[in-house]
Amino acid sequence: MSAMFWFFLMVFFFFFFCFLLIILYFNFFFGRLSSSFQSSDFMLLKF
Repeated sequence: MSAMFWFFLMVFFFFFFCFLLIILYFNFFFGRLSSSFQSSDFMLLKF
């Protein structure tokens, strides 16, 4: 029981860490794009 709990906990933290990295990457990428496109509506349309 505890082994399965630790396994799911590690998988959850792994995906959470990957999700944070993806968010940081997109914030940096759209930060670079915002110098060319100033309108926030364009950034909302990208999602």
